[in-house]
Amino acid sequence: MKIPHSVGGHNASLVLLFKDFAEGVNQMKFSIIRGLFPLLLLSLAWVDSLRRQHKLWQATVSGGRKEKMGSR
Repeated sequence: MKIPHSVGGHNASLVLLFKDFAEGVNQMKFSIIRGLFPLLLLSLAWVDSLRRQHKLWQATVSGGRKEKMGSR
């Protein structure tokens, strides 16, 4: 890339370079988000299943305790 020696040309080149850089960052951001979205959904489903298992386990444990206390 050839940068002109004049101040105006130098600034214009930097502005164009920055615009290209910002556009590249935006495209990269979207591709990362697109790549991580399925992973995010999968992790949310996994956390939800863990919560359900925990609630089921708590219900089983508390139900078992009541039966033991009643049988004494």
